[in-house]
Amino acid sequence: MFNFTSTSARSSVATSPSVLLPTPSVGVATTSTDSSLTLDAPAADGDTLVKEATRNTPYVYFDKSNGLLRIVGRSSPESSLGFYEPILTGLNEVTGEISVDFELIYFNTSSTKCIFSMLKILEDLYRNGTNVSVTWSYEEDDDDMLEVGEDFQDMLDIPLTLVEI
Repeated sequence: MFNFTSTSARSSVATSPSVLLPTPSVGVATTSTDSSLTLDAPAADGDTLVKEATRNTPYVYFDKSNGLLRIVGRSSPESSLGFYEPILTGLNEVTGEISVDFELIYFNTSSTKCIFSMLKILEDLYRNGTNVSVTWSYEEDDDDMLEVGEDFQDMLDIPLTLVEI
């Protein structure tokens, strides 16, 4: 069901990937408007959340037990907090190292607040000794997404790598 693609970790700008994270098996957008999170193909311990992308929500893969989170696509759900709440809750329950990959092409203001909340949780984990790596991927000509990634790098004390795709 998953294809794996690599992304880099731990340098300020990277072009050669090294961390394997699942990607959606079909594109990142569908015509569905469902924005509720559902469990699909859970791990044996039930700690894996998979949400296929819709017109307004990103693809999400969150394997809490293996410390992997990937968010890909467009984020403008009707209720950003409702959409991201299970991820925020799960991040607060992480006990081991975690690798996070953001590959967003657009997000609205309320999604920004949720993304920043995720990053603040990751910063707290990092400050408490958890091995945290964050990759912020942006398209080659998308200066806005690059700038947002740079802003997050400046505002947070976590290893955040910018990756041009």
